[in-house]
Amino acid sequence: MDEVRILEDMFNSKNKEGKEGIIAFARYIRGISLNERTLPIYLKILRTGVPEAMDELFRDRDPNSLFSRLVPNRNLNTAVIGILSEQDPKNADRRLVLACLGVLVNAYASAEDGMTIYPLSVQDLFHTAKYFTTEDQEITEILEDLLDSLSALSAGRHATLHKTVLQLRDFHLDASKSIGDIIPHSMLV
Repeated sequence: MDEVRILEDMFNSKNKEGKEGIIAFARYIRGISLNERTLPIYLKILRTGVPEAMDELFRDRDPNSLFSRLVPNRNLNTAVIGILSEQDPKNADRRLVLACLGVLVNAYASAEDGMTIYPLSVQDLFHTAKYFTTEDQEITEILEDLLDSLSALSAGRHATLHKTVLQLRDFHLDASKSIGDIIPHSMLV
């Protein structure tokens, strides 16, 4: 289908015209309710990282609750983990990080229920916890809340993940330790 290919080319474009198309598309889609049908388009725009497109999507919206109307599901969790893993924490758009973390906090408010929707791996946790390095107070508080929720996981069924959650909390809270000492360096850049 040529229309789909054209849109894919626009989302992957790095030239001025592609960027302008993404911004215009973000402005247009912002007026359409975010739901399961429009979610893929929102995610494609977010993945581009175009600051002006972010401005359009987040205008008058709280990034933490951008996806709050959606029921937590595997596809959404997979997408936000993917977005968080692709970004450099030092250069990622703060609103993008907050929106992704909002999905995870919602999905894992009940850690065991969240694990049935999308079983987090240690790698997923590292890709999420690397945002402690931003030293952004709001992001830090959300990550702390997420780790607190995940600490309720059964140490038996989720032993490795549970251990990693406790280690991340320890490394974050202990001023003599660095979160970079537990997360592989390749994930931090």
